[in-house]
Amino acid sequence: MLSFKTLFAVLCLLGLSATPALIRADTMHPVPEIKPIAGARPANSSPNYQTLRSISADGDAFNVEGVTLKRDAGELTLRKGTVYLYPPVNGHITGAVFLGEGSFHLLPPTAAEQKSLSRLTKSNDMNQDFYSLVLRFTDSTAEELRKAATGAAAGRNSTADGAAAGLVKAFRKKINLNLDARILQDVLSDKPGGLFLASFKGSGLFGRSILYMVDPQGAPAASPEQVELATYTNTDFEVWAAFDPATPPEPRLYGNQIHVTDQTLDVTIDKTGKLSASAITTFTAQHEKVLLVPLNLHRKLRVSGVYGPTGVPLDFIQEGPEDDPQFSIQLAEPLAQGKSISIRTDYSGKDVVYSEGEGNYYPAGDARESWYPNGSEGLGGYSNFHMTFHVPKGVVAVATGERVSADDKGASAVSVWQTDAPIAVAGFNLGEFKEVDSKSATGVGIEAYANNSIPEWAKRFEKSGILGSMSTTVALKQTVQQADTAVDIYTNFFGPLPYNHVALTQQTACNYGQSWPMLVYLPTCAFWDTTILEDLGLLQSDRTYWTTVLPHEVAHQWWGQTVGFSSYRDQWMSEGFANFSASLYLLYTEPDMKSYREYWSLQRHRILDKNANGVRPIDAGAITMGYRLNNEKSGENIYSMLVYSKGAYVLHMLEMLYWTPEAKEEPLKKSLHEFVSTYKNRAATTEDFKATLERSMPRQMDIDGNKRLDWFFNAYVYGTALPHYDISSEFTKNGDADAVHLKLTQSNVTDDFHMLVPVYIDLGNGKISRLFNVSMKGNKTLDTTVKLGKLPSPAKRLLVNYNYDVLSDN
Repeated sequence: MLSFKTLFAVLCLLGLSATPALIRADTMHPVPEIKPIAGARPANSSPNYQTLRSISADGDAFNVEGVTLKRDAGELTLRKGTVYLYPPVNGHITGAVFLGEGSFHLLPPTAAEQKSLSRLTKSNDMNQDFYSLVLRFTDSTAEELRKAATGAAAGRNSTADGAAAGLVKAFRKKINLNLDARILQDVLSDKPGGLFLASFKGSGLFGRSILYMVDPQGAPAASPEQVELATYTNTDFEVWAAFDPATPPEPRLYGNQIHVTDQTLDVTIDKTGKLSASAITTFTAQHEKVLLVPLNLHRKLRVSGVYGPTGVPLDFIQEGPEDDPQFSIQLAEPLAQGKSISIRTDYSGKDVVYSEGEGNYYPAGDARESWYPNGSEGLGGYSNFHMTFHVPKGVVAVATGERVSADDKGASAVSVWQTDAPIAVAGFNLGEFKEVDSKSATGVGIEAYANNSIPEWAKRFEKSGILGSMSTTVALKQTVQQADTAVDIYTNFFGPLPYNHVALTQQTACNYGQSWPMLVYLPTCAFWDTTILEDLGLLQSDRTYWTTVLPHEVAHQWWGQTVGFSSYRDQWMSEGFANFSASLYLLYTEPDMKSYREYWSLQRHRILDKNANGVRPIDAGAITMGYRLNNEKSGENIYSMLVYSKGAYVLHMLEMLYWTPEAKEEPLKKSLHEFVSTYKNRAATTEDFKATLERSMPRQMDIDGNKRLDWFFNAYVYGTALPHYDISSEFTKNGDADAVHLKLTQSNVTDDFHMLVPVYIDLGNGKISRLFNVSMKGNKTLDTTVKLGKLPSPAKRLLVNYNYDVLSDN
C-alpha cells in the first residue's frame, strides 16, 4: 500500500457498474462440495484446549539453585528459588513459574540486531535481573528443571498463580495472540515440541515487560525467524531483536505446517455490508502428522461451523474478537506429510465490509488479506481461487481472477470468478460503478470503475457549492489512459504480466491505495482534479502522491503479486520497487526530467530528514528490518520512509550505476526481466534478487573483481551507509582540446565502503551530461586531470549526484 497522511482521515466506500467482462464459463474448474452431515461443534470445545485455557502453576514444586537454561543466544540463570510446574496436558508439561533470584542475558548474533537492541538497552546486549519468571514450553524444559531440583517445596503458591495469570492476561488482552492454541499443536503430538517462551518484568525499561521466544514454526511477530526478543505494555508490542537459531531445528518442527493450494469461496454480502460465506480450503501437510491447523481469518468474522471432507463436524478454536481470536481447526485424524485435505468453514461478520448508502461499499483495509481462511504464508504463498459472489441487485462485484459468469436477473446479482494460475491473495470490491475499458499496447485489458455517487463523507463538500461537481466518473477515461501507459512502461522494463487484465476500482477511502492480483483499489481523492485537491488541502504536504498513486499501485502487479516476498525482511522489494516504478512513469511521460528529479529529491528528504523523535530514518536500521523499524525510540513513520523511499532509492542507484551511454538501461532491464520470469508466482528473498543481478551485471559493477554485489548490498540494503561528496573542477584549453583538473572527495564512510560515483559536466543552457564513473573506496580524495577533447560549448563545472545517483548526505 502507498500510504498518505492528509488533513482529514476518512474511511469511505466504493461502487461498480453491471457490465460483465471476461465471461469464460467454459474454463470453470470443478468445485469441491462438502455437505455437513451433523450440527456444528461449538467453538473451543476440545478437552485438551479447555484444559490449557484454564491451567495454572499448580503442579509439582521444588527448589533449584544455579540452573542455567540456554535457548539459542538467550541465557536464563536461576540463581536460587522455587519452581512451580504446570500439571501435564495429554502427557506434556507446558509451563513453570520461578520465584527467586535470576537473570537474563542476550547478545544477538548479528551487528544489525545488536544495533536494534541497543535502542532499548543502550548497549549491544541485554542484562536483566528478575525475581519472578513465567515459562511456557513444549520442549525438554520441564526435564531440565526436574534434574536440577535440590529438594521439594511447598505446593500451590498464590504469587506463582498470579504470575501465571498475568501472562495469560497479557496474551489475551494486550498481545492478542492465542498462546494456548499454539501450545496445543505440540500437546497433540506424541513427540516433544520446540516452543520456548520466557516472560518477566524488565527494570529500567519504563515498565515494559519482556518476552523471549524460540519457536521453530516462526516467532510470533517476526516469522519466519525463530528467535525473538520483544517487550510490551498495556498499549503496544515491540520486537527489538529477531534472528534464526544457531542450530537449525528438526525438520519436523520447522516452518509452516501447511500450504494452501485451493480456495472455493461462496460469499453473500447484503445491503448493510454483512458478509456471510462458506469456504472450502484445500491444503497439503508440510509436517508429519498435522492435527491442529492455524488459519488466518479476520477477528470480526465469526465461525459458525467447520466440517471435514465427508461433512463430519470438526473442533475449532476461535476466541472473542477483542481477545486472542486466532482461528484454528482440529482435524479428525493426523494428516500425513505430503497429503492433502479439504475443509469447509462457515462464517459471517458485519465489520469487514461497510455500507455508506447509495451503492457505496468499503472492503475494510485490515480485512483484505483475511476475509477468507488462509494459511500463514501471507503474500509469499500462492493458491488457486474459485469465488462466487452474491450481492444486492444493481451492485456489481469486481474480484481477482477471471469473471467466468455474471447474472443479475434473480433476487441478487451473482458473479463467478476464478484464477487460471495460483495467486498470492484474493480480493474484491463492490458498489454501483460506471465502467470504462481499454487494452494496452501489450495486450493487457484495462478496466476502470468509479462510483456513480460520491462517498457520504464527501457530500458535505459538494453541497457547499464551493468545489462544484465532485463526480469521480469523469476521470475514468484518464484513469484508463494512465494505467495503459504504466502497463506499457513496466512491461518494457520488467517483462510481461502473467495476467490478461487489470481492474482499477475506486474505493471511498481518500488516503491510501492497494493492489491485489488483477485488482487495484484507488483512493477516491485520486479521481479528482488538482483544483479540488488544492481546495481540500491535499496538495500541501506531498503533491507527487496524486500523480504517482496510480502508477505505484499498478506496479504492484509485478512487485508483490507476480513476484512475492518471502518475509517482512523482503517487503522492501514490493513497496520500494513500486515506488521506483512510479519514477519510471514520470521519466517516460513527462516532457523533461524535472518531475523525475523532484521525485528523487523528495525520496532523499524522506530518508534523511529527522522525524518528531529527532531520528533520521536512515540511521534507524537496514531496510530489511521492515516493520520493526517503527518503535517508541525511532518513531512510527520510519518504516514507510525506509521501506518505501530507501527501498526505491536502492533500485534507482542500480539504475544509475548500470547505465552507460552505449547500453543505456538495457542491462538493468535484462536483470529485472530475469528476476520477474524466474520468480513468477513465487516468493523471492533479498538474496534471490541480489543473485539475479550478479548473473548479468555489467562489467563496471564488478568493482571487487569477484562477480558479486556485496559492496553495494552491504552498504545500502543491509547497512546504513551515507557518504559525503565534495567536487571541485578547473577547466583548461590546449588549442581546441579541453581538459579538466578535478578533486573528488568521498568521506564519512568505512574503509571498506566502495562506490562508483557518476560525474556530470555542465555545459550551460541546461545542457548537463554524464562524463564517467569514478571508483572510490574508503575516505579518499581523487586529484587528477582528465582530457575531454573538444567540447561543444564552454564548460561551467563538474557535478556529482545530479540525478540523485548515489544516496549521500549532499
